[in-house]
Amino acid sequence: MQKIFTIDGMTCNGCANSVKNALESVPGISEVTVNLAEKQVAVVFDERKFLLKTLSMLLKMLDMMQP
Repeated sequence: MQKIFTIDGMTCNGCANSVKNALESVPGISEVTVNLAEKQVAVVFDERKFLLKTLSMLLKMLDMMQP
């Protein structure tokens, strides 16, 4: 399954790389594509291994950690 999320706090390449690296390290996530210009991240994940609710919470936490 693929979902696209907006991360308003993602404002630079460093932020984008931090988000990408954090998400790629999560078991069950198979692909992460970051679009800095749109402040969006597309995440492909296995629904059997990873709950969408958990992914949403993780992305909210990442958004809050950005400067």
